[in-house]
Amino acid sequence: MLRILLYLFGIPLLLVLAVALLLPLFLDEERLLALAADTLEEKTGAQLTVNGGAEFSLLPRIGLQLAQAELALPGENQPDLSVRSLAIGVKLLPLFPRSVEIDGLTLEGLLVNLPAPAEPPSAPAGG
Repeated sequence: MLRILLYLFGIPLLLVLAVALLLPLFLDEERLLALAADTLEEKTGAQLTVNGGAEFSLLPRIGLQLAQAELALPGENQPDLSVRSLAIGVKLLPLFPRSVEIDGLTLEGLLVNLPAPAEPPSAPAGG
């Protein structure tokens, strides 16, 4: 009986762990990053630039970690964002029908560059 339980639960568990450990070795992080940047630009018009590395992870959650990332929003009066580290986690089940749902977002070292206003603010009248 114990041997049957081992076969029913142990072998599938070992296969899942093996896939979780080996899958990041076969994924091309640069291609995944290019796909994410192209999709982001297509949907929002924002341009993503990564000056550091990109790393795909499966554990503790499925996600993409970027180092030294910059985001330029479209338009003249939009802020530019830069982060030292960005981690994006996604949910597993929506990936099967080719949909992405973000599970978590972690930013470290966020820097927001706001453009100067076109006209300086005027002093209040009657003061």
